[in-house]
Amino acid sequence: MGGNVSDYLREPEITQFMARIPTLWEETRVLSAKLADYVVLLRQSGPQEYYVGAMTDWTARDLDLDCAFLGSGEWRAEIWEDGLNADQYGNDFRRRVEEVNHATRMKIHMAPGGGYVARFTRQGNSSPPSKP
Repeated sequence: MGGNVSDYLREPEITQFMARIPTLWEETRVLSAKLADYVVLLRQSGPQEYYVGAMTDWTARDLDLDCAFLGSGEWRAEIWEDGLNADQYGNDFRRRVEEVNHATRMKIHMAPGGGYVARFTRQGNSSPPSKP
């Protein structure tokens, strides 16, 4: 979303998501990258919460995300990704939610100039993951 306040008022769901993103992190790692082409970052906010963010250059990309960083237990992934027409309209996105675990492999699709973000939160009373 751009810097126009009207954009945030028009899309309250994404605005609420963005407002929850922490400003301090326990760990930041590059999961995958190619200089000047794309990057996929993992950020840990605590033992119960991770974020994965990705962005690409002007080439559409399909990447795999190995969720082994989650450790044991069940997790909820709240995913914000490029919509069907994101290559024509930069504010076209979609939200989806999936139940995942450390064995899950997810697909990341990014439109040209696009991006992706997912918030992973631990579900139930599982123990925190050990450091990879």
